[in-house]
Amino acid sequence: MYRHAPYCTIAGILTTLYLFPLLVDAAPQVEPGYQVLRVTVKDAAQLQKLIKLDERRRDLEIWADQLAPGQLDVRASLAAKQALSEAGLRHTVEIQDLRAHYSTLFPGGGGDFFDNYRTYDEHIALMQSLVATYPNLAQMFSVGQSVLGREMWALRITGPGADKTGVLYHGGQHGNEIMGPAVVAYTARHVLQNYGSDAEVTALVDGLEWYLLPIMNPDGYVAGSRGNAAGADLNRDWGGPGSQPNPFSQPETVAVSALLIANPSVRVYMDFHTHGYMIMWPWGHTPEYCEDQPTFDLLGTLMADRIIEVRGTDYWRRGPVNTTIYPVAGGSNDYVYGDLGRWAFTIEIGYAHYMSPIEILPSAQEMAAALRGLSGWAADCNGNGILDKQEIDSGQAVDCNENLTPDVCEGIPDFDGDGAIDVCDPDTDNDGVLNEDDICPFSLPGAPIHTDGGPVGDSNGNCTVDHIDYARFRPCLLGSGPGTPPLQGQCEQYFDFDGDGDVDLADVAMFFDAFAPGAG
Repeated sequence: MYRHAPYCTIAGILTTLYLFPLLVDAAPQVEPGYQVLRVTVKDAAQLQKLIKLDERRRDLEIWADQLAPGQLDVRASLAAKQALSEAGLRHTVEIQDLRAHYSTLFPGGGGDFFDNYRTYDEHIALMQSLVATYPNLAQMFSVGQSVLGREMWALRITGPGADKTGVLYHGGQHGNEIMGPAVVAYTARHVLQNYGSDAEVTALVDGLEWYLLPIMNPDGYVAGSRGNAAGADLNRDWGGPGSQPNPFSQPETVAVSALLIANPSVRVYMDFHTHGYMIMWPWGHTPEYCEDQPTFDLLGTLMADRIIEVRGTDYWRRGPVNTTIYPVAGGSNDYVYGDLGRWAFTIEIGYAHYMSPIEILPSAQEMAAALRGLSGWAADCNGNGILDKQEIDSGQAVDCNENLTPDVCEGIPDFDGDGAIDVCDPDTDNDGVLNEDDICPFSLPGAPIHTDGGPVGDSNGNCTVDHIDYARFRPCLLGSGPGTPPLQGQCEQYFDFDGDGDVDLADVAMFFDAFAPGAG
């Protein structure tokens, strides 16, 4: 297995940058006569019938969240609808006229960009506007071309400086999942508009190269179809462990793969889909945990905590793709993680493929908050998951290399061994040097100091009770389960606040008394 080295450099972008591309489509071009049906699949035999129809017919697409018996959504022409009936597959009509439905979702016109869903052309126009407004921070470039020759337009956003870690976030791999493009476009506008006024955003733009691709599958987006113009499901076309025969048969997956390969310091990847309120990671092809499951679990919790702060939405379904939604062979996460060794995620946004337009802005704000948290972790040069800017501001740590993170790059002793020069490493005895006499002085009044030298509740040794400790406290309180961080046998050491030898409900209030305000 490729090990995840801490990326601190970037190779640079190899594609040509543009400012004002030619617009080609005025509105979504959904073919007439299509409906969205809800098919009742009673058993495995009927499921196979539906899958075979999907494979044989270009005018039928399964839009299900999970390929299992039950109620499955399908996009079908009138002829495909008849074929379903002939196969004995009962169905009801969910969307009577998909073309007419799209006209209500994509009305065009003025107002804020995120008042409604926007067309391919409107996304291009927004990117042009952002580049024109923020020319020192944003560049527009084409990742590649779709089957029908549409450009896969993206933004590269970064502040001054070079040799930075990169992040790649995209939506629209499935063309019918129209919230993802809105989320990525909003994230681009958000970080640009808040640069210079929001300290966290400014640090993230200066410290990272952001690659933001709103619409990976422009042909599918324009046509209102899950697949691309060749009828391929792009999220089954990637290589990597467990991939299907003949991977990378489509130009869209080839283009994104080439972007990742050309930029080896892109450390984190996100693929937005709808729907189901899920945060997922590898593996998709097997129910086995990947070797970095504990770190993925902590990062999933970090993003979920950021999301819930926006308006209380709980993305509680978190875990590997295979066991959280369904098995996926040839998915992007398995390729990006398994072949390229990058941290790869998928978020299934919201409650439906076509959520009401009033959900666009709050959903985009939730996802931007999640990406701020994930990007902050990615910007941590030494990969320890701890951003310590607060120690710099308080004068308790130095930042010799000016990366806004006191880390191993500073060359200062790290006495608590957490990989960061932080509040656990101050000169607490005021003798002018950092040495073994300087122990972490921070704990709850009367709370015991555990054997690592930190306060009870601090399981990761950074001298504060934060979101990582919260992720570990929950399974210690509730018992082991899938995704449980590796604290078995240590729960009492870290979270037994009242010292009764057990982590129980009596410790809950004390935990939250210790929980750092705004942690995560």
